[in-house]
Amino acid sequence: MELIIGASGYIGKNILDYFSETGKDSVGTYFTSPKKNLRYLDLKNPSLDTLDINFNKITHAIICSAKSKIKDCETNSDETYKINVLGTQNLINQLFEKNIIPIFLSSDRVFDGKKGNYAENDETSPYYHYGKHKKTIEDFLLNSNEKYLILRLSRVFGTDSGDGTLLTSLIKDLKEDKILKCADDQKFSLTYIGDLVKIVDKMLDENLYGLYNVASIDSSDRFELANLLKRELNISSGKIVPCSIREFGFSEPLPSDLTINNEKLKRDLNIDFPEIDRYLKFFK
Repeated sequence: MELIIGASGYIGKNILDYFSETGKDSVGTYFTSPKKNLRYLDLKNPSLDTLDINFNKITHAIICSAKSKIKDCETNSDETYKINVLGTQNLINQLFEKNIIPIFLSSDRVFDGKKGNYAENDETSPYYHYGKHKKTIEDFLLNSNEKYLILRLSRVFGTDSGDGTLLTSLIKDLKEDKILKCADDQKFSLTYIGDLVKIVDKMLDENLYGLYNVASIDSSDRFELANLLKRELNISSGKIVPCSIREFGFSEPLPSDLTINNEKLKRDLNIDFPEIDRYLKFFK
């Protein structure tokens, strides 16, 4: 049985829904968005014993909850640190005490973005507080001498209209005839939510541990993606204007290539991913 921390958020909800559909027994928590059958948990001051769960049945806990907006972590670093680092460490220690294996969702933001195509064993050197928070938890788990899973995600996207993820948001803005300023100087990978939930499920079934990069699409940038969607979906409205990522008001130098290498994942799970055109069929 799996515990999903943050099951009211986008990733956590999709994992919980997938487990429910496939018959995998699971239970989830929420913080600010109450949902039926979810238990309340404040990641800033987590207490697993308040959840009214038989922890003898829980084998893994998937930690999806975090303060993930980069600007929020920059402008309110003390408060977000209490949640993303101190609270998460507290939660993980409680999981270890109950012999529950934590699955921590990390980020490509643990890298400095200078070279791209980062493998699991490349040095981490994040620019921003959000990436530093993720690196701190990664290091905490790596040095724990306990079983764990770390999944480094890139930009997670879905295909459901209105889900608020990158590609659906670009399509929405184009159809609303907006002018889109899209950076063409920051490369990143993308993780399809439909792939992610299946990967988590398969990792649980195969009892995998350790650190994995999880990406469905190797490399793209926002300007390239917007033009691809406009062309392939025959969207006549909207205008796409190329720009630099430096125009968006960040005070520090910005990582230019955050692409991650997923060869270890493909090898250990014996899977492969289609080209980006295959994902476009979902939108069509």
